[in-house]
Amino acid sequence: MAMAAQSDGFQARINRINDPRNVSYFDPELKMNIPKRVSNEFINRKRVKRLGFARVGVSVLIGCLAYIAVQVMLGRSGLVPPSELTLFGVAAILAVVLGMLMRHKTMFLVGAQVAGIALMMTSAHNAVWMFPDAVSQVISTAYVSQVQATTTPNSIMLLGETYTL
Repeated sequence: MAMAAQSDGFQARINRINDPRNVSYFDPELKMNIPKRVSNEFINRKRVKRLGFARVGVSVLIGCLAYIAVQVMLGRSGLVPPSELTLFGVAAILAVVLGMLMRHKTMFLVGAQVAGIALMMTSAHNAVWMFPDAVSQVISTAYVSQVQATTTPNSIMLLGETYTL
């Protein structure tokens, strides 16, 4: 008798599982219905790689930080010659290496890193005007006095021309 009740319960459960109207089950951990069957078209579809704005922003930030690191290396130890082209090249190499470590490998993201370097090359002197004491502690007082003598606050230096904002 007990065996027949268990068998009936088991058969009722099998019938509920095989019911064609039963297309999902409730997962108590996720607290949502999960579909039982997924079509082959959904499984075999091509994944479209999307480039998120956050990844582009992080790539620009990587370029900015690489240029700042090169400026600190120049001011602290003199490891990098003070030529703009050399600064750009070393910062680009550093940005690409940091980008590869963070899996920012596409050409668009590497271009965003170079754009971050260019952004810092044109406008990094504004940080000296905003925080002269902090920059003099990090880089050098000679750098701060040289930047304040040759630039104006709230400006962009591009190809030897200064554009005030």
